[in-house]
Amino acid sequence: MRYVRLLNIHCKVHLPKGLEYLPNNLRFLKWKGHPLKYFPPTFYPSKLVELNMCHAQVELLWRGKKGIPNLERLALEGCRNIVEVHPSIGILKKLRLLNLKDCSSLLSLPDFISA
Repeated sequence: MRYVRLLNIHCKVHLPKGLEYLPNNLRFLKWKGHPLKYFPPTFYPSKLVELNMCHAQVELLWRGKKGIPNLERLALEGCRNIVEVHPSIGILKKLRLLNLKDCSSLLSLPDFISA
């Protein structure tokens, strides 16, 4: 699975032991309803262009800073467990779309977004 560039999951997945691996070469990841609170710590998606996690259970995308310099689109619509957007989102220079619609637990945004 390490050569996978596009991963699109549209069904409910039960992962009782969590997710141990995602390929770092992904360019497109769409996982509607992702069941976990965060990504595996070994996931360094440096080539990722689009991340669509609508209606996921995610609380934060990953722990610490991750180098995702090519990210252009980040869709987190309906992610009701997200409380904040980390200020490090400001280093995503190619980011053109940030969708936080219906993130009902979202309490704050970095100053440069809310201004």
